Amino acid sequence: MSKVNSAKTTMALGLALGLIGSGSIALAETVNYPQTSKTTTSGSSTVVTSKSSSTTAGTTTSSSTTSKSTAASTTSSSDLVALQGPTQLVHNGAGWKENPSYINIKQGQEVLPLTLTVSNGVNGATKVTGLRITLNGRKLANETYFRGSDKFSIDMSGLLSTGDTQMVIQTFGPSGAAISWVLTTGKIKVSDIKPEAGGAGDKMTITGKNLPKQVSAYKLFVGSQPATIKSVTDKQIEFIVPSGLTGDKQTVTLYIAGVKCDPLYFKTKSAPVITGVDMLEAPPSSPITVSGKGFSTKASENTVQVGGATCQITSCSATQITAIIPESIQCPQRDIPVTVKTNGVDAKGNVTMSVTMRTIRGGEGFGFQN
Repeated sequence: MSKVNSAKTTMALGLALGLIGSGSIALAETVNYPQTSKTTTSGSSTVVTSKSSSTTAGTTTSSSTTSKSTAASTTSSSDLVALQGPTQLVHNGAGWKENPSYINIKQGQEVLPLTLTVSNGVNGATKVTGLRITLNGRKLANETYFRGSDKFSIDMSGLLSTGDTQMVIQTFGPSGAAISWVLTTGKIKVSDIKPEAGGAGDKMTITGKNLPKQVSAYKLFVGSQPATIKSVTDKQIEFIVPSGLTGDKQTVTLYIAGVKCDPLYFKTKSAPVITGVDMLEAPPSSPITVSGKGFSTKASENTVQVGGATCQITSCSATQITAIIPESIQCPQRDIPVTVKTNGVDAKGNVTMSVTMRTIRGGEGFGFQN
């Protein structure tokens, strides 16, 4: 596998899949993969053992693969990762020849967008004229899929499970005709996170490429708190900022198909500050005005509570919120807290007031009827 270009916002290779890169192309496109090969004859069919080299963290290793057990991952494209192959099969003799193969994918890879690309007449060899491919006994493709081209690609997403899946390739044609196949996925990339600031309960969006479309493929943490992922596409991940965060800058740690991404960051919305209330004591149904800074000018984004009872907000600005003490509040109560929350963020500051019994003024009655 080619050495992955490092980039600040590109997923780290981590410990597992090697799926990360700085770009992507449509999976239906195909790429050429360099390889050297030697042929061995077994029974009536010829299997080509392909040898490839991969570079990981500055160390070059070589691996040998056959059509039955292929583990090499080589690619000359910066946009695709070869999870298995390329594996070359050489037709030998007359009639149809059967070449059993096994596609093996690691845990987590089954949720990725997967593509099988088959090439005809590789390395200057003669082309096969007949082709039948089955997957676990299910018909997958035949020679008509070439449609005048030397290559075709099949979307394998959702067709493979972790471990071995049997694929049987039957070929027909002149002796020495050759095909090859390779299983690829697009390199996953996460690029940014929006908006730049968020608070508990806010929806945030991570943008990327070649992302799995199953929510189960992801795990996401903000700081040490797990976050709920609301929806995913191949280009976006939407999640909800959890509560209980501290500090002005939050680190988002994302795992996709078991691979840890490079961290992303967003700022915590500045906490509002409450400095005072205009009433030291007041009865239920009375208006109070809370002073401070950092409040939202939208009433729906602020919450005012007196002794834990939520008040109806009648007006607000960045520095003042006027609200009504609820009629249902228990009273009398002395020195109970007045709190404000803006955009899900608790205001700093300690302010108290007392809720007294309602005073019956002259001319008011209890509403009794004779």
